[in-house]
Amino acid sequence: MFRDKEDKAFRSGDKEDKAFRSGDKEDKAFKTGGKGKPGGEGNMSMKISEKQEADHFRTDSIELEQEAMTSSVEAEQAVSAETEYYCDIYRELAELIGVQNTRKIWKRFRGLSVQFPQRLYSRTYSKEFIRVNMDAMTIREMATQLSLTDRRVRQIVRELRGSED
Repeated sequence: MFRDKEDKAFRSGDKEDKAFRSGDKEDKAFKTGGKGKPGGEGNMSMKISEKQEADHFRTDSIELEQEAMTSSVEAEQAVSAETEYYCDIYRELAELIGVQNTRKIWKRFRGLSVQFPQRLYSRTYSKEFIRVNMDAMTIREMATQLSLTDRRVRQIVRELRGSED
């Protein structure tokens, strides 16, 4: 019905709106811009509306954070309720990648022993990466990027330079 909280507050008659209609001395300054003349310097209406806007922003932000926390907690509870009877490894996977992805992995690899190598990139890719970047990057930067040791990167650089000759 109302577009936002500001609209609702205005239509319901918040404190400042009621004070504006009551005609107090302070409120006349509000009506006239602070100097007793309409639109004078020190426009109070601008200050009040900025304050109202800031207050609404804070309130909206707090509400959004609370909603996010609530939905996050609800999601965690739903996952933990759904995975309550899962084996440890599947429960851990569900927390990490979600229940549906865990089920996909289970359907594809159930019954198999799977080992994940420490190295993410293939040896071919690592050598090519080092060949392309050995003049532009330091040994340490390449090692960090590829999750290799500095010593291993230096070995590959030597191999590449030896094969160039």
